Amino acid sequence: MRAISLASLVALAVLSTAAPASAAALEEQFVCGSSPTPAGWTVTAWLHNASCGAGPLNPLYNWKRITRVDNLPIGSHLVMCSTQSVPNGWFAINPVTSGACQYNGGSVNAIAIRRAF
Repeated sequence: MRAISLASLVALAVLSTAAPASAAALEEQFVCGSSPTPAGWTVTAWLHNASCGAGPLNPLYNWKRITRVDNLPIGSHLVMCSTQSVPNGWFAINPVTSGACQYNGGSVNAIAIRRAF
């Protein structure tokens, strides 16, 4: 029987826990709140930008950060603002409070989601 060195075991553990090579980079854009959110994207923050005019939900929050979700790997987690439906292929884990989604003054203003397929 061949002995396995401690260094070999550590190297094997590191290789088995490395991130998958197919993991997509997180894509984000900032657009005025009156602009439609494209299919495959979701709103992950509401902000203010003087050049965007009044916001659709609250005059102060008129600029949104949108995040692409249709290219993220299965099992990915994300927090989205609760101003829209959960994207296709994702499911809601639970409602949460996010400082990035403070457009309505409510304490539960976001949803933690996970990619199912």
